[in-house]
Amino acid sequence: MPEAGCHRLVCRTGKKVEDEAPDEWFWKGRRVRVVDGAAVTMPDTPENQAEYPQLELQQPGCGFPIARIVVVFSLAVGTVLEAAIGRYRGNGIAAQ
Repeated sequence: MPEAGCHRLVCRTGKKVEDEAPDEWFWKGRRVRVVDGAAVTMPDTPENQAEYPQLELQQPGCGFPIARIVVVFSLAVGTVLEAAIGRYRGNGIAAQ
């Protein structure tokens, strides 16, 4: 399944589940969101390298493509409401 189609399906399903949840599942009547992020590695394929290239500091062939992900969850039902994936650009600390 294409990445965009998977994103739509997951988010649409997550929102529908939350919309159908009983009111008492919401914290003090509020729809609370939980945000979490991570860096993930993936198989070293030409397609992944093109979309999520290695950092310039890495020697070619000595690492895996890395992506950053962030996900917004519903606290009430635990479903994904929104998600994003992008290129990893380092940790923000300059190399010594």
